[in-house]
Amino acid sequence: MKTFPPFATLVPELPAVRADDPRVGHILGSSCGSGTKPKVAVLGFPFEEGVRLNGGRVGAASAPASIRKCFYRLTPDAHAAVSFTELLAASKDYGDLICPKEITKAQELLGQAVSAVLSDSGIPVVLGGGHETTFGHFLGFVEAQQPIRIINFDAHPDVRERVSGHPHSGSSFRDALEHPSRLCKGYSVIGLQPQSCARNHLEYLQVRGAEIQWADQVSLRTISALFSGLAEDALVSVDIDGVDQAYAPGASSPATGGLPPTVLLQFAYQAGLCPRVRSLDIVEVNPIYDRDDQTARLAALAVWTFLRGVNDRSKQHSAK
Repeated sequence: MKTFPPFATLVPELPAVRADDPRVGHILGSSCGSGTKPKVAVLGFPFEEGVRLNGGRVGAASAPASIRKCFYRLTPDAHAAVSFTELLAASKDYGDLICPKEITKAQELLGQAVSAVLSDSGIPVVLGGGHETTFGHFLGFVEAQQPIRIINFDAHPDVRERVSGHPHSGSSFRDALEHPSRLCKGYSVIGLQPQSCARNHLEYLQVRGAEIQWADQVSLRTISALFSGLAEDALVSVDIDGVDQAYAPGASSPATGGLPPTVLLQFAYQAGLCPRVRSLDIVEVNPIYDRDDQTARLAALAVWTFLRGVNDRSKQHSAK
């Protein structure tokens, strides 16, 4: 594996180990020793300068810890306990990236970590942070020189121009589409809301040939068709504000009229199941405004459901 930037290892408090009730946090990485290439690599990106620059409400920097706490307390998939446990054991949580204050440097470091995982054929799962996370995530594919389509589950298109030359949480997809590497081969935004999309941003998407599924068009059928029809490798991003704020109150920019959790979880599962999907990030969880970890729990379940899809992907491959 390529050299990793520095990460701080964080282990949330867990229930006591019980043979009859193992949890994700007890299992994750247990067979992934030194020098072992992890099947899935969890990377925390505790950064939110892009949210501040974009005028959002800050707090997302503490999201990786909140998501991790909830994720670690889940159990393996009861429907496939043996294989899911094996996947967890062969995966690794690297902790949270030690981020510099400067946004472009932080994004570059995240890109280095993502590239290192990709170089070993692993699947990066990035816990943001603001949506500036995704441009750093994309830079990993640039460093690895791998072309990629970006699929974004989001109420907003996030194709704003930079602020005084600085990237931010609302510019990630414009930044990727206009990157001089030309490695972003397309952009799909799923769950877009018309009251959250400026006309000039919609025109930008149309000029760029982006695929748009408005929130009222999204269904389990359209999500399944999206992933089953992928003809190129994909980076998947989940902005928690694509879910209605009744279910995700702890978001940097909560969305009224957003999608229900069942749609998000189907999206996460289909992304995990699809062999074209190379990586995932989940962003914009804001624990400051959460209640009883409701939003963090949903984000954690989305990550768990993505891994469930990855596990089923592996089983399908083994059956061929």
